[in-house]
Amino acid sequence: MIFFNKKNWSQFTILHKSAFIKKIGKQGFTLVELLFVVTIIGFLSTILAPSAQELIMKVRISRTVAEISALERAIGAYVAINHGYPVALTDIDGTVPTDLWGRPFVYTVLGTNPGDARINPHTGLPLNSLITFDLYSKGADGLTAPQLDAAGAEDDIVRALDGAYVGLASEF
Repeated sequence: MIFFNKKNWSQFTILHKSAFIKKIGKQGFTLVELLFVVTIIGFLSTILAPSAQELIMKVRISRTVAEISALERAIGAYVAINHGYPVALTDIDGTVPTDLWGRPFVYTVLGTNPGDARINPHTGLPLNSLITFDLYSKGADGLTAPQLDAAGAEDDIVRALDGAYVGLASEF
């Protein structure tokens, strides 16, 4: 190894490898130090992982609510131009809109399919008036049910009260 004198760069010293190691100390970490760091990382990940998953789910829900609201506005524009509801969401722009779980949104025109209406658990009546439409995402589990308080429907993101409410079925 070659070392230069910091005061006079023209002077240098050549050291053998063993002298170099003695000069700068030991290299690397001990097994105890590595285990300690791995333990701390493991502990922090067990604390942070559930809250990170919860945050991701909240973001997906809020983005899906925003997408349903945007689709509702697009359907309103379609109705204003064509004087009737689209038969399918593909009639709006030719694509099949999907939620953040990769599943297509569920859209039903209630005037032509009143039997497909989602039911309000508080009143037993349809979520939306029968002259409009139902629009919802099946949520994270991909399951749904006509009654919002039934198993499989609690994580659905729904449009209710003719658009006055857009959010989780379990919070309606």
